[in-house]
Amino acid sequence: MKYTCIVLFFLMTFGGVQAQLITIVVPMAASDVLSQTSYNRINTRNIAMTTSATTSAATVAAFTKVINDQLTELIVFSPSLAVSGGLIQNFIISSKFSSALGYNSYGYILKKYPILNVYPSNIIRNKIIRLRLFARLAAERDKVLEYLNPANPIPEGERILLMLESLENVINITLENETF
Repeated sequence: MKYTCIVLFFLMTFGGVQAQLITIVVPMAASDVLSQTSYNRINTRNIAMTTSATTSAATVAAFTKVINDQLTELIVFSPSLAVSGGLIQNFIISSKFSSALGYNSYGYILKKYPILNVYPSNIIRNKIIRLRLFARLAAERDKVLEYLNPANPIPEGERILLMLESLENVINITLENETF
C-alpha cells in the first residue's frame, strides 16, 4: 500500500508537469452550424435594442432640457416683484398710519380701535379686536411671503394674481368686510 501511494504521488506530480509543458495548438476552423441562426437572431436583436436605447436616450435628453427650462421659468421672477413684496408686507402689517409715514392696514386698525379710551370695557374689547385682526393680517402676510419664495414653483403671472388676492383680503379685513 505504501509503495502504491508513492507511485501514485510520483505519477501525479510529473504527469501534471508534463501536461503543462506540452502545448500543442491544433489549427482548426470549426463553426457551429446548428447554432449560427441563433447567433444571427441575437445580433439582430442587439442592433434593434441599441437603436431603441439610443432613441430613448435622445428623447430623455430633450425632455430633460424642456423640464429644466420650465423649472427655471417657474423659479426665477422679476426682481421688481421681490422689491414690491417688501412694500406689500409693510402695507399689510406696519403700524404707521399718516400721510407722512404712509397709510397701512394695521395702522388703520390701531387708529380705529385705540387703547386709550375712557371706558375700560372698550379697552379690552379693542385689544381683542386688534389681536384678532392682527392674526388675520399676519396670515395674509405669510401667504405673500410664500408666494414670493423662489423655491415655490409658481409662474410669475400667477404670483402676481395670488398677491393681488391677498391684498384684496387685507383690504377686506381692514375694513371689516366679513363677507369675503
